[in-house]
Amino acid sequence: CKAAYPSCVQRATRLKFIRSHTYVQNSNGVDLAAHQGAYRFHADFSAQNDSGAAMFHAAAFASAHLDLELWTLGAVDRQIRQTIEQLDAAPLTEKFTGDVILAPESVGNFIALLADQLSDQAMIAGTSIFRHRFREIIAAQKLTLHSQPLAEEIMDSALVTPDGYLAQNSTIIGNGVLNTL
Repeated sequence: CKAAYPSCVQRATRLKFIRSHTYVQNSNGVDLAAHQGAYRFHADFSAQNDSGAAMFHAAAFASAHLDLELWTLGAVDRQIRQTIEQLDAAPLTEKFTGDVILAPESVGNFIALLADQLSDQAMIAGTSIFRHRFREIIAAQKLTLHSQPLAEEIMDSALVTPDGYLAQNSTIIGNGVLNTL
């Protein structure tokens, strides 16, 4: 890292392998056994320039294999480069109308805001803005949001829903329409 990015300072780097054995049985007919394992990598780093400006960031990923260099997995290399580039960022001087480009890692935060409104807690408490919008358009038609806990790409998926039922893949929002709560 130091050779490729002299202005990058590694703060902490962790790599661990976690294996879990989960057994679930309940009165809803669930009787499951899951044996999962994944490598988890997390790196905290900063970038600093000659004027003393510093940017702090982190990169993380989970993988079933470590068959490539760690910095090439996930978005580690890109995040280090972008952190260094942000040292020279200039503030906006006025308001504007236009496109905003987001890093792929930020999408999860936006989906989490939406998911919070669709959660059991918000629905049961009556605080969800979508509580009376089942089968209605709640977003742009370009938006489709799937929940795929059974996808092969997920290292340690939830096998059971919070209310004790077997997890299933589903489309929560399809072409902007709220399909499930």
